[in-house]
Amino acid sequence: MTIIDLIRHGEPDTSVHDDQQRPLTPVGRAQAQRMVELLRKESYTAIYSSPLQTNH
Repeated sequence: MTIIDLIRHGEPDTSVHDDQQRPLTPVGRAQAQRMVELLRKESYTAIYSSPLQTNH
């Protein structure tokens, strides 16, 4: 069976209206760090990512 995980970013700071400059909130950074910890426990055959690049 194939399992596909779809993962979004953590909570964004919606006070910044530029999509490419919008940072994560402290909660969003904590969410992202927790996701890192969870993903390290998995074995993936492939990983795909959005081509969006930012200056962060």
